[in-house]
Amino acid sequence: DNTAGGNGNHFVINGDGDSYVKNASNPNVLKDYLRTTKTYSAEKLFTWEKPRTETINPDSDTLMSDYGITSGQYHIFNNGVKYTVNISTNETFGSFRDTLRSFGVQASFVQKNDGVHVVLSGAGDSYVAKSNAANASNVVDQLFSTKTTEYNYSAHLQTSRTDTHTITVTETAKIADFVGGGANVAGKLSVVVDGVNSTISLGADETFESFITKLEKVGITASLADDGSLTMQTGEKSISITKADSGGSNVMTRLGLTYNSNLGGYMASSAAIMHSKDITEDNVYSASNYADNSTQLGLLNISSGSLAVYRNGQKATIQVNKDETFNQLKTKINNAFSAHDVDIKFEDGILKFYSSTSGVNVEVGSSVDTSNLSTLCSLVSDGNGAVVSSRELYRVNNDVKIMQSGLFRQGNVTAGTFTVGDAVFSIDANTKMSDIIGQINASDDANATAYWDSVDGKLVITSRSSGSAYINIEAGTSNFTDVLGFTTSQWNNGAVTVTRLNGDTQQIGDSALFKINGTTYTATSNIIDSDITRINGVKLNLKNVSEGETVTLSIERDTSTLANAVSDIVDSYNELIDNVDKEIAKTGNLSNQSGLKMLRNQIRSMMTSSIGGGLTFSNLASVGISVDAASASNISTSGINKLSFDEEKFTSAFRADASSLKKLLVGTEENKGVMSKVEELVENSLMSVSGYFATAEAGYTKQLQKLQDKITKQNKSVSNYQARLETKFRAMESIISKIQQQYQSFLS
Repeated sequence: DNTAGGNGNHFVINGDGDSYVKNASNPNVLKDYLRTTKTYSAEKLFTWEKPRTETINPDSDTLMSDYGITSGQYHIFNNGVKYTVNISTNETFGSFRDTLRSFGVQASFVQKNDGVHVVLSGAGDSYVAKSNAANASNVVDQLFSTKTTEYNYSAHLQTSRTDTHTITVTETAKIADFVGGGANVAGKLSVVVDGVNSTISLGADETFESFITKLEKVGITASLADDGSLTMQTGEKSISITKADSGGSNVMTRLGLTYNSNLGGYMASSAAIMHSKDITEDNVYSASNYADNSTQLGLLNISSGSLAVYRNGQKATIQVNKDETFNQLKTKINNAFSAHDVDIKFEDGILKFYSSTSGVNVEVGSSVDTSNLSTLCSLVSDGNGAVVSSRELYRVNNDVKIMQSGLFRQGNVTAGTFTVGDAVFSIDANTKMSDIIGQINASDDANATAYWDSVDGKLVITSRSSGSAYINIEAGTSNFTDVLGFTTSQWNNGAVTVTRLNGDTQQIGDSALFKINGTTYTATSNIIDSDITRINGVKLNLKNVSEGETVTLSIERDTSTLANAVSDIVDSYNELIDNVDKEIAKTGNLSNQSGLKMLRNQIRSMMTSSIGGGLTFSNLASVGISVDAASASNISTSGINKLSFDEEKFTSAFRADASSLKKLLVGTEENKGVMSKVEELVENSLMSVSGYFATAEAGYTKQLQKLQDKITKQNKSVSNYQARLETKFRAMESIISKIQQQYQSFLS
């Protein structure tokens, strides 16, 4: 740095794109002569051009404004993703360093002979750049070389590819599309045919077909050959076609037409008229990074076992270990042959087994392999003596911990939360891809299903709802959705400020478009409820109908569903009566339960009695729900307590007066119907405190307690009696002992 105010000679290296220098045979050159504190890998080094003499503690609260750094925004690029970050008025060097680290840029403060340098090293393709906004901070200009803007990175997630297609002209094509840049199609042409002058006017959108028609009107026969060449002729008559004036068309020159007098005068283009057209094809590429030699085999779902590798037919059996990397597999294969020339490598995710010796054929896989490597990678011959995987291989599978470094193209996943649908999911250091997939699939709020596409190396999320609606996906405190390509977010100090859905990553369905009686409706689902059609009680399921087809829809009351429901009620009633009658019989367990008998009789009375109100149907018997009463032909009373259901009579009543039937069964708030009364009675009996069953249970509990108290008293009485007997027994034993002693004394 020999400029005014400079402090000595600095040797500055700036990489163009991803170009850099590295120690090789002489490891002291960079360190001793250039005073570089570290060697390069894929990292970029930025140094402070104006070293400060003051000592800066990176963990201190030193304000950046003390060094002339203004507040405002600047950019951090992390593997192709641009983040806009703001420096606040009270920003410190410590908080600035922490912000950079959160985006993959490591910041350190290095003390050198000429002062303290702020050194940034980007992990992968991460770097800083100044903003062109009006409120931009001068941090990049103040601290780092302006050469930082010359680093051009291309490691971003590619979403489209532009291919060039060559198209041969047809009569319907526009001339302007084929004559190339700089051509002026619109204008006039001066035409001379056998000495006769004419003028042809061409428009900017002139087609070859309309041009040929205009030529024919002035006596020139023109045509396009199958190969795209244009020919004009007039038999033996001469042809001359030029620009009419300075503002005329130069289309003739641009088409490359030349005059030929052989076989009668004619003009022809020297070659087929073609043009190249750039067509951009949308392709959603992998979110995962390609596998490489440092990738663990297990991440590709490759299993442990044996693998046959052949060199010109000579077989070597390799023991594959899923916990090892491809580099370790490479060493095993290389050492398996004496020539040490069989190798493996990755080229943009394509795995290749090959020999470094020309003319050597390599084959992989046999019928006795126990590892699935050959099958899983779909190895095929490349026709040049090597075998390659038939598709790209990626670093991510279901079992990978997604916060591992280097897995994804867009950078590393950070811990935190993200949203799918209305569900929020969390990521930590132990979260696997399968965990995320399982949580999404199990969540009703997510309203989506997910799976990891190992073929394309991306996460696929599919909505459970049909129609033209996006799946709601948002970044939270984790950058997971950004890294996977679903969203693009702006971050500030590790917190998302704005998250935007990448709509081009979602393929949404079409809305249902249909007409009812001439009125057009649109719906995002094929299941159309009455809130759209306004046909109460009707749900339409649109399927198997072609566009433009008319379907006649007949709507009738659903009598069978209601009849089946009533039939179920009758069956339940009969089962209830049977069970209760069995228990309250003389031999039953609840024969003394008068309350249960009363409840049973009340239910039976409600089901068989009439209700007032002047209705068309006054009782259940009038609509087909009746008691099997005795008659002249059947004097048995065995079924007198049971109900029978006449479905035909019930259906007839429903069709005759559905409103009256509803009032009989359900009723209104003021006048309850039969079923409503029974429901109220049963619910009251089931109340937790005052209901019949609660009261009965309390009674049984009280009786049981009395019995328990009585048993306790009797046990105590027995214990007391036992104690008295034992006292008497002990007294008797004492007397007997004394008598025996006296008897022995008497004998002596």
